Amino acid sequence: MTTRIGVVGFALLLAACGTPTGAHQGATFSGTVTGSQGGAITSATVTVTPAAGAALAAVETSSSGAFTVDNVPAGDGSITVSNVPSGCSTATAQYTGAKNGGNSVHNITVACSITLPSRVP
Repeated sequence: MTTRIGVVGFALLLAACGTPTGAHQGATFSGTVTGSQGGAITSATVTVTPAAGAALAAVETSSSGAFTVDNVPAGDGSITVSNVPSGCSTATAQYTGAKNGGNSVHNITVACSITLPSRVP
């Protein structure tokens, strides 16, 4: 009887605590933000907003325009690129079918009326 209560108690504790710390939940999105004429959009803000929820924490693009967003909930939503250079427009792209534990690449091109520096390797 003690063993059974211990197992049930452990199961209830695990259910109450959820996924162990450090475990991966949701999808991982990565990609590159570039201008319409080919240069990297650096220091832009990338925000992922699931269709059924609030926007996730925003991330900043690197010197090569790269970004990664972790723990994107399963389902559909949008990716918005803002804080772009003067002469470029904010962009929003839709995504569908994000899967828990999945990885997907979302390269986004931002319309620009200026020529940006070439990508940093």
